[in-house]
Amino acid sequence: MTLRCAYCHAEDAPLIACAACGTRVHPACRAAHGRCPTLGCHEPRCARVDRPLAPWARRAVRWLLRY
Repeated sequence: MTLRCAYCHAEDAPLIACAACGTRVHPACRAAHGRCPTLGCHEPRCARVDRPLAPWARRAVRWLLRY
């Protein structure tokens, strides 16, 4: 699975993750947008990501974002 930035959709690294929903973005894209680009998520914090989310975590995020 290839991870892409949720803001610019480029595949290059490094990516950071939203502290609330786990959405991946480039640090520069995060700085340009000012918050998480996911609709309805206004989390100001992000964390550095060195590897993709585990499969169970991806399912949990998808389940949480259904509502």
